[in-house]
Amino acid sequence: MSEITTEYLLSRIAAKDFAVDDHKQTVTCKVVLDNGWEVFGASRLHRNVPFDPNIGRQKAEAQAIKALWNLFGFMDAEKRFLAQQA
Repeated sequence: MSEITTEYLLSRIAAKDFAVDDHKQTVTCKVVLDNGWEVFGASRLHRNVPFDPNIGRQKAEAQAIKALWNLFGFMDAEKRFLAQQA
């Protein structure tokens, strides 16, 4: 993997699952990769703002995708580091 692209990152997602807490203040997103690895994102309702589950899902998914960027960025850096050590 020489360059990580949005398309590549999204192509690795096998499933997404969303949950809303009982108080309708937090939405969580679980993203499962094709290899079974899971990452999570969450969106919390701000005070005095009406609860909108669609906005919560979008923000929670964005947080999970951000976690994937960090994960894949680390894997790419590690691959380059190990290649230099060889």
